[in-house]
Amino acid sequence: QFHRGMKQRLSLLLRQGTGWCRAGLPQLRAAGTRSMATCPPLSQPTGAVTATSFLDHTKPMYPLEFYDTAVDAAAKERDSFIVTVGHMFSHLEKSPSQVLASAQYLRKELPQRLARRLQDFQRLPFIVGCNPHFRAVYATYMDAFRKVSAHPEIKTREQELNFKELLISLIDDHSVVVERLATACCECRTKISADQMDSFLSRTITSRIGIRLLVEQQIALHDQRPGFIGAFQTNIKVKEHVLRVAAQARKLCHTRYGRSPELRFLHVEQHPFTFLPQHLDYVLIEVLKNAFRATCDKHRNGPLPPVDVLITGTEDDVSLRVADRGGGIRKELLPRIFEFSFTTVDEDDDVRSGFDMLSGDEQRDGPVAGLGFGLPMARAYAEYFGGSLQVHSINGYGCDVHINLRNVQQSPYNFPVK
Repeated sequence: QFHRGMKQRLSLLLRQGTGWCRAGLPQLRAAGTRSMATCPPLSQPTGAVTATSFLDHTKPMYPLEFYDTAVDAAAKERDSFIVTVGHMFSHLEKSPSQVLASAQYLRKELPQRLARRLQDFQRLPFIVGCNPHFRAVYATYMDAFRKVSAHPEIKTREQELNFKELLISLIDDHSVVVERLATACCECRTKISADQMDSFLSRTITSRIGIRLLVEQQIALHDQRPGFIGAFQTNIKVKEHVLRVAAQARKLCHTRYGRSPELRFLHVEQHPFTFLPQHLDYVLIEVLKNAFRATCDKHRNGPLPPVDVLITGTEDDVSLRVADRGGGIRKELLPRIFEFSFTTVDEDDDVRSGFDMLSGDEQRDGPVAGLGFGLPMARAYAEYFGGSLQVHSINGYGCDVHINLRNVQQSPYNFPVK
């Protein structure tokens, strides 16, 4: 029914690049055509809309309410209070009143953040929004928005514990969101401009980092680990993280090439450092994996030069330099390396992403190699708390990657959770 109703109007809407909800639906209504939001179901659904149902084409398709007034209302609400890392640390006193106040804030804040992401999806061009992976992610966000919005106001200890269990389930529901976004990005790269896609994904990834951090901090109020302030690890030994992640990257190289370059430390100097260990590990695995793979590709028929690492820092930050002799990046490609969906990996390359090699909840949080999310995601993690990730290339010789990460325990109130 939907396809018959859309057939005559679809090509015009696609040529205009009309947003798949806000601009597209009024035009369809004016033409007397049933819209996606008002089309009756082909068969009556028996359960909630789930991300999986949108990818399973053997099941009957029924409409998801892309235009929802509740989403619009929540997106317009903006709390004048800006939460920072310092505020999150202050709630870790674990007094009952602090835990309850934190849950009450999150119960109000999460729907607003989720609603703004839903509106971003609604503004995508129609043909991009029809991609099953984008639709699956949209359904996941909509499901989270409705669950959190429907949760009763938190006034008692029991309600707060129920809210914590809801947050744990949401983390699991969203575990494959980044992988689906990466797949959708690759499938739609010819249907949308690179600038528009990069802008959309940058906002989505940055918001996702903030939402997950808020959720994990609330859960950490109930299960504080030694050496951690909530989700943040104190006194991180960066060299130990480099060694552990490099061992995983070397496994990737041995699987693909049968050998891997050695890792050589040129200098190690570090002060006490507080950061999110998952973010640090992801930045490192992407940078080291790229360095090892490039070195193996460049020196297929000869000895492999080592990958050099330098670590230094102050009380305020930690800086790393990872240098390889993998041939560098061509000058015309260098400006594109931080574009989502841009990759130098061949389509038949089976090298897996760093996400697959990480332990813990983050291991399913990303795409396979070749989808072009590695470096952009690594830079997003590095920049979230005011750090940076820069790539300097000498074509024909190799690359230097400079990573700077801020110590969030120094002036924590200066780091907003965006």
